[in-house]
Amino acid sequence: MDIDLKFHAEKHKSKVIKELDKMITASQQIEAFQKIDFDFLNYEAIDLKRLDLKNVIYIFKVTDFGEKLNSSSFCNRIQRIKDTRKKTKYPKVNSEFAANENSILYIGKSSGSFKNRIRQHLGLVSEKTYSLQLQSWLQFPDLSEVKLELYFTSIDFDKLDVIEHEEQKTLIEILETALHQHYKPLLGRSGH
Repeated sequence: MDIDLKFHAEKHKSKVIKELDKMITASQQIEAFQKIDFDFLNYEAIDLKRLDLKNVIYIFKVTDFGEKLNSSSFCNRIQRIKDTRKKTKYPKVNSEFAANENSILYIGKSSGSFKNRIRQHLGLVSEKTYSLQLQSWLQFPDLSEVKLELYFTSIDFDKLDVIEHEEQKTLIEILETALHQHYKPLLGRSGH
Protein backbone atom coordinates (compact mmCIF):
# COMPACT_ATOMS: atom_id res chain seq x y z
CA MET A 1 0.00 0.00 0.00
CA ASP A 2 1.38 3.39 -1.01
CA ILE A 3 0.37 6.28 1.25
CA ASP A 4 1.16 9.76 0.02
CA LEU A 5 1.23 11.64 3.34
CA LYS A 6 2.15 14.96 1.71
CA PHE A 7 -0.85 14.74 -0.65
CA HIS A 8 -3.26 14.01 2.21
CA ALA A 9 -1.73 16.72 4.39
CA GLU A 10 -2.15 19.29 1.58
CA LYS A 11 -5.73 18.15 0.98
CA HIS A 12 -6.53 18.48 4.70
CA LYS A 13 -4.82 21.88 4.86
CA SER A 14 -7.03 23.11 2.03
CA LYS A 15 -10.15 21.86 3.84
CA VAL A 16 -9.11 23.52 7.13
CA ILE A 17 -8.40 26.83 5.36
CA LYS A 18 -11.89 26.75 3.81
CA GLU A 19 -13.41 26.08 7.26
CA LEU A 20 -11.43 28.94 8.80
CA ASP A 21 -12.46 31.30 6.00
CA LYS A 22 -16.09 30.33 6.60
CA MET A 23 -15.57 30.98 10.33
CA ILE A 24 -14.33 34.53 9.62
CA THR A 25 -17.26 35.23 7.29
CA ALA A 26 -19.75 33.75 9.76
CA SER A 27 -18.33 35.62 12.76
CA GLN A 28 -18.97 38.93 10.98
CA GLN A 29 -22.68 38.05 10.67
CA ILE A 30 -23.28 36.62 14.15
CA GLU A 31 -25.08 38.96 16.52
CA ALA A 32 -23.21 40.53 19.43
CA PHE A 33 -22.97 38.65 22.72
CA GLN A 34 -25.71 39.40 25.24
CA LYS A 35 -24.95 39.59 28.96
CA ILE A 36 -26.89 38.59 32.04
CA ASP A 37 -25.90 38.55 35.69
CA PHE A 38 -25.89 34.92 36.71
CA ASP A 39 -26.76 34.55 40.38
CA PHE A 40 -26.50 30.81 40.92
CA LEU A 41 -27.41 31.31 44.59
CA ASN A 42 -30.86 32.44 43.43
CA TYR A 43 -31.08 30.48 40.21
CA GLU A 44 -34.90 30.67 40.24
CA ALA A 45 -34.52 34.38 39.43
CA ILE A 46 -32.55 33.66 36.23
CA ASP A 47 -34.77 34.18 33.20
CA LEU A 48 -34.32 30.74 31.62
CA LYS A 49 -36.96 31.55 28.97
CA ARG A 50 -34.52 34.12 27.61
CA LEU A 51 -32.06 31.25 27.20
CA ASP A 52 -34.44 29.08 25.19
CA LEU A 53 -32.05 29.03 22.22
CA LYS A 54 -30.07 26.61 20.07
CA ASN A 55 -26.61 26.81 18.51
CA VAL A 56 -25.14 29.01 21.21
CA ILE A 57 -21.60 29.96 22.17
CA TYR A 58 -21.33 31.19 25.74
CA ILE A 59 -18.83 32.52 28.26
CA PHE A 60 -19.05 32.52 32.05
CA LYS A 61 -17.04 35.35 33.58
CA VAL A 62 -16.23 35.85 37.27
CA THR A 63 -16.97 39.41 38.35
CA ASP A 64 -15.98 38.79 41.98
CA PHE A 65 -14.13 35.87 43.57
CA GLY A 66 -15.22 36.98 47.04
CA GLU A 67 -13.04 37.85 50.02
CA LYS A 68 -11.12 34.57 50.29
CA LEU A 69 -10.35 33.63 46.68
CA ASN A 70 -8.50 34.85 43.62
CA SER A 71 -8.14 33.06 40.28
CA SER A 72 -5.26 30.83 41.50
CA SER A 73 -6.81 29.83 44.82
CA PHE A 74 -10.14 29.30 43.04
CA CYS A 75 -8.51 26.79 40.65
CA ASN A 76 -6.86 25.02 43.58
CA ARG A 77 -10.19 24.87 45.41
CA ILE A 78 -12.06 23.38 42.46
CA GLN A 79 -9.27 20.85 41.87
CA ARG A 80 -9.46 19.69 45.50
CA ILE A 81 -13.22 19.25 45.15
CA LYS A 82 -12.74 17.30 41.91
CA ASP A 83 -10.20 15.05 43.61
CA THR A 84 -12.59 14.19 46.46
CA ARG A 85 -15.85 13.94 44.50
CA LYS A 86 -15.00 11.49 41.77
CA LYS A 87 -18.65 10.80 40.79
CA THR A 88 -19.39 14.43 39.96
CA LYS A 89 -18.21 15.48 36.49
CA TYR A 90 -16.55 18.86 37.01
CA PRO A 91 -14.71 20.44 34.06
CA LYS A 92 -10.96 20.34 33.66
CA VAL A 93 -9.11 22.86 35.84
CA ASN A 94 -6.66 25.09 33.94
CA SER A 95 -4.51 26.38 36.80
CA GLU A 96 -1.86 27.56 34.34
CA PHE A 97 -4.31 30.23 33.09
CA ALA A 98 -4.82 31.73 36.55
CA ALA A 99 -1.45 33.52 36.76
CA ASN A 100 -2.66 36.88 35.39
CA GLU A 101 -5.81 37.01 37.54
CA ASN A 102 -7.90 35.70 34.66
CA SER A 103 -11.62 36.15 35.26
CA ILE A 104 -12.94 34.04 32.37
CA LEU A 105 -14.37 30.98 34.05
CA TYR A 106 -15.66 28.78 31.25
CA ILE A 107 -16.34 28.87 27.49
CA GLY A 108 -18.79 26.48 25.94
CA LYS A 109 -21.11 25.73 23.09
CA SER A 110 -24.55 24.20 22.87
CA SER A 111 -25.99 22.86 19.65
CA GLY A 112 -29.14 21.64 21.35
CA SER A 113 -31.14 23.37 24.06
CA PHE A 114 -29.05 26.13 25.64
CA LYS A 115 -31.56 26.39 28.48
CA ASN A 116 -30.96 22.71 29.32
CA ARG A 117 -27.19 23.18 29.12
CA ILE A 118 -27.46 26.04 31.64
CA ARG A 119 -29.55 23.79 33.89
CA GLN A 120 -26.67 21.29 33.70
CA HIS A 121 -24.18 23.99 34.70
CA LEU A 122 -26.43 24.93 37.60
CA GLY A 123 -26.21 21.31 38.74
CA LEU A 124 -29.95 20.75 38.48
CA VAL A 125 -29.83 17.81 36.07
CA SER A 126 -27.12 15.21 36.65
CA GLU A 127 -23.73 14.90 38.28
CA LYS A 128 -22.71 12.60 35.43
CA THR A 129 -22.61 15.39 32.81
CA TYR A 130 -19.47 17.53 32.63
CA SER A 131 -20.55 20.97 33.78
CA LEU A 132 -19.80 23.62 36.39
CA GLN A 133 -22.20 21.95 38.89
CA LEU A 134 -22.82 25.34 40.53
CA GLN A 135 -25.31 24.12 43.12
CA SER A 136 -22.56 21.99 44.66
CA TRP A 137 -20.53 25.18 45.20
CA LEU A 138 -23.12 26.30 47.74
CA GLN A 139 -21.74 23.76 50.22
CA PHE A 140 -18.54 25.79 50.42
CA PRO A 141 -18.73 29.31 51.89
CA ASP A 142 -15.81 30.60 49.80
CA LEU A 143 -17.28 29.35 46.50
CA SER A 144 -20.78 30.61 47.29
CA GLU A 145 -19.34 34.16 47.33
CA VAL A 146 -18.30 33.93 43.65
CA LYS A 147 -20.29 36.27 41.36
CA LEU A 148 -20.78 35.44 37.69
CA GLU A 149 -21.90 36.97 34.43
CA LEU A 150 -23.03 34.96 31.42
CA TYR A 151 -22.34 36.13 27.87
CA PHE A 152 -23.98 34.31 24.97
CA THR A 153 -24.82 34.54 21.30
CA SER A 154 -26.99 32.33 19.16
CA ILE A 155 -25.88 31.39 15.66
CA ASP A 156 -28.58 31.47 12.97
CA PHE A 157 -27.24 28.88 10.54
CA ASP A 158 -30.11 29.52 8.08
CA LYS A 159 -29.05 33.16 7.83
CA LEU A 160 -25.45 32.02 7.28
CA ASP A 161 -26.65 29.51 4.65
CA VAL A 162 -25.02 26.64 6.55
CA ILE A 163 -27.50 23.79 6.18
CA GLU A 164 -25.48 20.61 6.68
CA HIS A 165 -25.33 19.44 10.32
CA GLU A 166 -21.65 18.44 10.19
CA GLU A 167 -20.71 21.86 8.80
CA GLN A 168 -22.70 23.55 11.58
CA LYS A 169 -21.00 21.39 14.19
CA THR A 170 -17.54 22.17 12.78
CA LEU A 171 -18.22 25.91 12.58
CA ILE A 172 -19.49 26.25 16.15
CA GLU A 173 -16.57 24.16 17.42
CA ILE A 174 -13.99 26.30 15.58
CA LEU A 175 -15.56 29.50 16.95
CA GLU A 176 -15.55 28.10 20.51
CA THR A 177 -11.92 27.00 20.12
CA ALA A 178 -10.91 30.48 18.90
CA LEU A 179 -12.47 32.05 22.01
CA HIS A 180 -10.94 29.41 24.27
CA GLN A 181 -7.45 30.01 22.90
CA HIS A 182 -7.78 33.77 23.30
CA TYR A 183 -9.44 33.99 26.74
CA LYS A 184 -7.84 30.90 28.33
CA PRO A 185 -10.67 30.05 30.76
CA LEU A 186 -9.98 28.74 34.24
CA LEU A 187 -12.21 25.71 33.69
CA GLY A 188 -13.02 23.51 30.71
CA ARG A 189 -11.25 22.27 27.65
CA SER A 190 -11.22 23.31 24.04
CA GLY A 191 -12.20 21.41 20.93
CA HIS A 192 -14.51 18.75 22.27
